Amino acid sequence: MTTKDVLPYAGTIRALGVTGAILAIISTISGVLMLWMKWTGASTPNILTQIPLLLFPLAFIALMIAMVFLVLQRRAL
Repeated sequence: MTTKDVLPYAGTIRALGVTGAILAIISTISGVLMLWMKWTGASTPNILTQIPLLLFPLAFIALMIAMVFLVLQRRAL
């Protein structure tokens, strides 16, 4: 038996986890960049304030869905 036969939702869990992590990293970098620009007195583009507002909730939702699939996978074993 291969791993794909034994573990249901493995690909979905991996994809959602990677997607959530990438979104969270992008959001964190843009937030830190925005704070750094404000601290130095530079004018921040509006997109830097919107990126964390949109990507952090999407990353959280993706990771929560991955956790639900992990629970379903655990119950299937």
